[in-house]
Amino acid sequence: MHTRGTPRHLRASETLFEAGDASDSVYFIAEGQLDIVHRSEAGELVVGTIGPGDVVGEITAVIGGRRTATVRAGSNGDVTLRELSANDYADYLADQPAEARRIAEQARDRIDHTRVARVLNELIGPGHTDVVDDVNAITL
Repeated sequence: MHTRGTPRHLRASETLFEAGDASDSVYFIAEGQLDIVHRSEAGELVVGTIGPGDVVGEITAVIGGRRTATVRAGSNGDVTLRELSANDYADYLADQPAEARRIAEQARDRIDHTRVARVLNELIGPGHTDVVDDVNAITL
């Protein structure tokens, strides 16, 4: 488990950050699950769920810009996180090249999963998360 950074705790369904927020921190998940949510005219779509050992917020913290998704604790329980500033995260990656590669692979997978979910949501409408999950399992 990652031990650097400031401890954070979210209650079930509590929002960590919203799409459009400034991106100045990265979060390592110690316990619990986070839902990654995209909103569109069709409604809200959970495009992924991540858990212990995963990282969130790393893409925009590294490349700059605003958050591209809303991230919140899952409805089934609390979440414990470690928060690092974008600068501390860059230092961490420089010290841990194997971890940097693992995190980059996770980010690529999450980007691919999100793209598939958005296209399917446009084609078949919201509310079909089981179909999105099945297609992602086949294509990714």
